[in-house]
Amino acid sequence: MSDLIKLQSIASTRSLLYIDGDKTTQRSYSVHFKKAFKNFYQAFDGEEGLALFEKHKPDVVILNLELDKKDAVELISEITDINKNVIIVAITQECKNYDLLQTLDMGLAKTLLKPVEFTQIAHLLISLLPSTPSKPKPATEQVENRLETKKMETPKKVVAKPRVKTDLELCLDLIKQLQQKQTLIEFINSYKGVMVLHSGVIEKVQGNSFYVKVNIAQALAAKSEKQILIKTIDNKYIHAQLLGVNLKTTTLEFVNPRILQYKQRGKEYSRIMADKSFKASIYYNKKHIDFAASYISFHSVVLFTQDKDIDIKVGAITDITLGFDISGPNAIIKDKKFTKVFAKCEVIRVEEKKDGYQIVVLLNVSKAGERTLKKYLTDLESEITYEFQSRAIR
Repeated sequence: MSDLIKLQSIASTRSLLYIDGDKTTQRSYSVHFKKAFKNFYQAFDGEEGLALFEKHKPDVVILNLELDKKDAVELISEITDINKNVIIVAITQECKNYDLLQTLDMGLAKTLLKPVEFTQIAHLLISLLPSTPSKPKPATEQVENRLETKKMETPKKVVAKPRVKTDLELCLDLIKQLQQKQTLIEFINSYKGVMVLHSGVIEKVQGNSFYVKVNIAQALAAKSEKQILIKTIDNKYIHAQLLGVNLKTTTLEFVNPRILQYKQRGKEYSRIMADKSFKASIYYNKKHIDFAASYISFHSVVLFTQDKDIDIKVGAITDITLGFDISGPNAIIKDKKFTKVFAKCEVIRVEEKKDGYQIVVLLNVSKAGERTLKKYLTDLESEITYEFQSRAIR
């Protein structure tokens, strides 16, 4: 029995919402979804996806993490707030939201990195969807069964079970405790990959939202990312979505808080946004391939090329040349010069994009280039920090 037929047998009474701005991918998957599910809905941006979910309440949501009109992480939070039992699957390429969701517990059942064959999706859905309930027995048989059961049953005293609080209620209870004790808490955000850490207090809890008082830098960071991580004094972490910001009073309103497991990357593994000067060239299959870079750390780099003829495979180990502008040893002279660093790299991810390929590689920098690359990263982090601080004092 094929995976599609198996999926049809399980999903024939269920509904699915697919949210993706890529019309080509929509056409490719929708042919199969329409055959498998009783009801199938399509949305091409985040706002349309939320509206369709509110209207039809589907059992399954499949979405891309890069959406127009509404951020995908915010959309996931709003969907699970409506129905925490909905099955959510992300079929996406590596992006900022993908990196973020590796550290957040947002209720996703699974994240698949493109390219993905439909057979993989079908196999996953088969494992996630519960079996279709069996058909009800005829009324006469049900009556006979009930009469037989009554004969065998002995009266039992019914004891009311205490109501179990939801995860949201438990999280709000923790926030209320922090507010009542005026506990100092740490807010974690980033700007272009550079961590922004400041302390503040919770001022008020109202319904499912709460208000915090921070400094202007953290307010700007939260406004930029539309979310925040909160580290409490007992090392618990809370993730919440930004609902509103008052820059005059530096007061932020958050909603949908969740307690989650969070582990911050070590400094050498934390990627920051590369500047415009950064270039990379990989020698593969007797050919030099030039790449632009988005994010880089001392141990890895995310690269992109418009060359659609590349045939780089995951697991490939090859030579890479990194080039970037770096300041000289004299701090007074601000001029920079273009410098190259040589390294070996291992390809750990390859993703086809609309206009090229994005790859992620692990770096093994030559001894001669270690200090140079570390200086570039240190200087770049300082520049990003200065840029952010300049925005904060305007």
